[in-house]
Amino acid sequence: MRKHHFIATILSGLLLLAPATAQSPNTPGLDIAKQVVTAMKVEDTMRAILPNLSRQIIEIIAGPNPAVRTDAEAFMERFQPEFLSRLSEITDEAAVIYAGRFTPAELTDLLTFMKTPTGQKLFKEQAGISIEMIDVGQRWGKNVAQDVIEKMKVELRSKGHRI
Repeated sequence: MRKHHFIATILSGLLLLAPATAQSPNTPGLDIAKQVVTAMKVEDTMRAILPNLSRQIIEIIAGPNPAVRTDAEAFMERFQPEFLSRLSEITDEAAVIYAGRFTPAELTDLLTFMKTPTGQKLFKEQAGISIEMIDVGQRWGKNVAQDVIEKMKVELRSKGHRI
């Protein structure tokens, strides 16, 4: 039940955010923003993140149940082509975000930077960096949560709560 609630919450949040990110096709700098996002290889980054994302989805759905895990893994394998066919959606959404946060002149500067060796290296390494940062963030969150839980238990027990 918790898993279904979690997934429903995520999907609801995504649906609520969709209208907020939609902007007019006339947004200043949108064309240059699409060039920036394309040069950043955002689609390549998402493609690289897919295996990690798939594992997390399978874990949420299947948990420790091996039969469900096997079927969930088979589903994710079948779903991968659909996911990959929709990568252009992330480019379009990312372009809207960049166009909303940077002026056309700044976007041109970013595109110029991306043509330098350092810019090329940054964006070449971005997928690997993102994956490592996700892992770091998850470990950090787990450690902080464990510390908070232990400290909260001590305090609540000192107040007479049975935990």
